[in-house]
Amino acid sequence: MPGQHTLDETESQVATRLAGMDLDFEAMAVTANLFRAANAARNHMERTVLAKSNLTWTAFVVLWVAWIWETAETREL
Repeated sequence: MPGQHTLDETESQVATRLAGMDLDFEAMAVTANLFRAANAARNHMERTVLAKSNLTWTAFVVLWVAWIWETAETREL
């Protein structure tokens, strides 16, 4: 069940499960950390900046794309 284990415990379990496989664990760690950082930034933006306009991140992206490309069909967003 998510949330029952610490990050260290989870990373240790992953390393145990994947032991012996020809994987680049350093690259996997970098990717996971970038994903975590991006999610933290997105959540912060939703709670602070976008909340003032009652927008979600997805709504912001749709509006931003429509603004950048000006006229577009709905299916293109």
